[in-house]
Amino acid sequence: MMRHARIALLIVSTSIAAIASPAQAEGLRAASRDGYGRLVFDWDSPVRYSAEVVGNQLVLQFDRPIAGNVPAADQALADYVAGPGKLGADGRSLTYVLRANVTMRPFAVGNAVVIDLTPQTPPAPPVVQTPKPAVATPRPAAPAQAPQVIAKPATPPEPPPPSNLPALSKTVAVRSGAHDSYFRLA
Repeated sequence: MMRHARIALLIVSTSIAAIASPAQAEGLRAASRDGYGRLVFDWDSPVRYSAEVVGNQLVLQFDRPIAGNVPAADQALADYVAGPGKLGADGRSLTYVLRANVTMRPFAVGNAVVIDLTPQTPPAPPVVQTPKPAVATPRPAAPAQAPQVIAKPATPPEPPPPSNLPALSKTVAVRSGAHDSYFRLA
């Protein structure tokens, strides 16, 4: 009976220790892919984190300690980082000095936190337009056009002019013409 009590006590104490222990990173993976480097932190449960570039440094912070082989990650990311990663004294932060023109994109996939390191695409050079020399190009002759008559919108009849004014003609002649750089309506 005493033996069963010890086994039960051992099982209970092991269960309590497993429940009370903080969640930790199961591992740290890194790889250089075609055109980018990837750093993956695998966790046994979701974790809060921040990832930012401060000056030329990538600063990663987690709410739990990081576990994994940082020197192996350094080797895999050599094209993107300019030296070894520095694990913070609390074990919850990791800092890398980035090579010139490298940026990062963090995202989470399930319980994993993924950091992609990519070369920044340089901004497109400004398009400089050089003025074209003025060359007189012959324009095709404008087709002969008949004078255009512009119809007046329907309006209420005008009151007759005062008797002391001469009668005015209501017909207006309109002519138009196309020129090299403008159109004239007269």
